[in-house]
Amino acid sequence: MENPKVEVVEISLDPVQNRIVDLEGAPMRVNLGDTVANRNVNRLLAAHRERPSKSYLLRWNDGSRVPRGVVLNGHTIGWTQHGVVSDANGKMIGVYDRLTDTIEQVMLVQIFIESAGRK
Repeated sequence: MENPKVEVVEISLDPVQNRIVDLEGAPMRVNLGDTVANRNVNRLLAAHRERPSKSYLLRWNDGSRVPRGVVLNGHTIGWTQHGVVSDANGKMIGVYDRLTDTIEQVMLVQIFIESAGRK
């Protein structure tokens, strides 16, 4: 069941499109002009390098802190807690970082891309 109250934007990790700089093997990092945003996005990039994933920005204000029912990369979010995104069966399908926790909720979410042979 899709959750129509949640705005979902896929975030491309294309280095050119997002002005990510990789100088002489240095870790790719962004500079968005905001310390908090830089920290959150750079943490997301570091995690992406460790385990392939698709990244999304989720935004909603329906009163719930959990974007339950949102479908990302074929996975339906059942629960989010302590930085872990789980499906309805409790399987860990990704990680998240909550950017705001007010009336409007905003999360950066990474949904793992399953590798061949990995379940």
